[in-house]
Amino acid sequence: MGRCSMKILFNTYPMAFHTPGGGEVQLMQYYRYLHKQQVGVTLFDVWSPPFRDHDLLHFFSCISGSLHFCGFVRRLGLPVLVSPNLWITEDRKDQYPVDEIRGMFVVANRVVCNSNAECDLLAAVFNIEREKFVTVYNGIDRRFLRPANPELFRSTFGIDGPFVLNVANIEPRKNQLNLIHALKAYPELPLVVIGHVRDRTYAEQCFAEGGDQLRYLGPLSHDSDELHSAYAACPVFALPSTLETPGLAALEAFACGAPVVVTGEGCAREYFGEGALYVDHDDIEGIRMAIMQGISRRRSLLATLVADANFTWDRCVEQLVEVYRGLLGEARVAPADSGFHAIESDGASIFAWSHASVQFECAPGVLKGRWRSEFGATMEIRIDEEVAYDEIWIPEVWESFRIVIPKSADGGFRCVALANIRLSDGSLVRERGVALRDVEFVDGACF
Repeated sequence: MGRCSMKILFNTYPMAFHTPGGGEVQLMQYYRYLHKQQVGVTLFDVWSPPFRDHDLLHFFSCISGSLHFCGFVRRLGLPVLVSPNLWITEDRKDQYPVDEIRGMFVVANRVVCNSNAECDLLAAVFNIEREKFVTVYNGIDRRFLRPANPELFRSTFGIDGPFVLNVANIEPRKNQLNLIHALKAYPELPLVVIGHVRDRTYAEQCFAEGGDQLRYLGPLSHDSDELHSAYAACPVFALPSTLETPGLAALEAFACGAPVVVTGEGCAREYFGEGALYVDHDDIEGIRMAIMQGISRRRSLLATLVADANFTWDRCVEQLVEVYRGLLGEARVAPADSGFHAIESDGASIFAWSHASVQFECAPGVLKGRWRSEFGATMEIRIDEEVAYDEIWIPEVWESFRIVIPKSADGGFRCVALANIRLSDGSLVRERGVALRDVEFVDGACF
């Protein structure tokens, strides 16, 4: 992508970074990756507001007080995008300042949501035209797709044996108290919590109820090796929140291949499909059973491949740039029909269908498992843009595959693409291309 002339102004509510959560991580990752796309981004400075030096405002959150700021910017003639990170149902909307939130959506030129489900819900609940809402999926940093040493986390914090990991700010919405109650049946199974205390009274109640079974480690830097190692070390990750859109920590744990237990309220299913276990936030017995089921699961390489193909920040920011372009009247680029559909299950194991093509990164070695197509198809496999396997026949029934990924000059990860998927009549596949299941990796260093 060539140099972009767009200049974007970012802002959020004043207290956001006092106890940063997923919304603040999203803001800073957008900031980081937009610069990589040569898009100029400025973080708002209240002492030197640079409104007229920018093409549009991107505001994160719709907390009370935000409407006045966004309305002022619109009166200056700048387009406004709002990322609400919000899940409000019809029966709960009286718990929120609905008039002010609706005002935010009316003022905004676009409302950028984290899922199609969130777009549909907010448009319906606030009676706003659906066309104003657009989906840009949440993302993960590519480092969470790389193997991590689980012993770093265990040795740093003195944690042996199995444990349940929860990475979230401590507050009622994250529901740590019910998670603590669910684990009371297994006093030998520690609950490890990483995050800021956002609600002191609630946190003290959690500490009292959790006792010695609760290990609170405080917050860890989002880019710390210890956090990455925690995801690699945990037998199960649990985030049974009252709602999620979804939690970035759950997405990061999923990308690391960890079994994930997450709330069914929100849009997590749009991301994880059948690759996660879903619970009702106030069903303590259901949370307990899901955690036990998660602990018995193997780590999933398929989840890592799906996260790589669908949910990295660089891919998500490409979608965001096209939203910006559309608002500024520039030609829109049709999104590539690539990536995976949501993970499915047939009871025996999980699998995922590709779109017309899919690409992901993989270390040198052998990727193996089983694959199939819907009606029988041919496919080519590219490694770093070079065709490595041409016109491979993918049958209609599950069949074993083995893809050898040779070492590169620098010994690093290589880009693997399943592409040019064609039906027996020669036509390109438009929807479901090839399905993968039982995916495993054999490290090239073992050869």
